[in-house]
Amino acid sequence: MKYFKYIDKFNVKVKQPTKESFVEKIMLRILPSIIPRANPDFDRLYDKVITWYIEYDDINNVTNREIGVNKDGIVIVKGPFGKNLGFWTDEDLTIEQYDTDFKIEYVEQDEFEKLWLTEGQTPCK
Repeated sequence: MKYFKYIDKFNVKVKQPTKESFVEKIMLRILPSIIPRANPDFDRLYDKVITWYIEYDDINNVTNREIGVNKDGIVIVKGPFGKNLGFWTDEDLTIEQYDTDFKIEYVEQDEFEKLWLTEGQTPCK
């Protein structure tokens, strides 16, 4: 296993909330009843993740687990966790792609596990 983290450069800048159109509001209410969400508890929180911690299986080349931390250093998302499959665990990225796209920094397993066991402010405990 490899453990690493990276800063989500897209979420570092505070985004201005956007207004949804009438049609978008209707679709956002109807679609979840037709198509189940992969991360029902966390979908609304992904934009607030600043740092991602990843547990990567370098033998099978898959992301096993993920932790999202907000600007205050608080764990706000985990995956897979409860009904939530995860954001990165659902992607087929190699460790090389993570490093090329996100400039990863390796961390110790203990650091990852400590965060994983932290309840933080995740909606499901």
